[in-house]
Amino acid sequence: MELIRVAVVESPLTDRAAALAAWSAYAAAHGSSREVLARLIPLLEQEKRWEDLAAALSEDAALAPEADRAPILARLGQTRLGRLGDPRGALEAYRRAFACDPLSAFG
Repeated sequence: MELIRVAVVESPLTDRAAALAAWSAYAAAHGSSREVLARLIPLLEQEKRWEDLAAALSEDAALAPEADRAPILARLGQTRLGRLGDPRGALEAYRRAFACDPLSAFG
């Protein structure tokens, strides 16, 4: 709980690196959750940590209810293709998104 206080209260909004470190430490100590990932994912994106972002999105998709997975997996596909230059990984993420919900995966 102390790390959450550090991440939320004591880290200024401009100190993304400190907030990212605190949330990452919290996840390592207590396990990940969708709430923690919701805090980590934007920080990872802002810090341009694309590999870590892809891993967090993949974990978020695994934890999400099935009805919420398609857009997360589509975003994972975009990250893999556009930021990591990984067309095979992107295709797999897009396939999984389409399998979850063909109508909302890409819209």
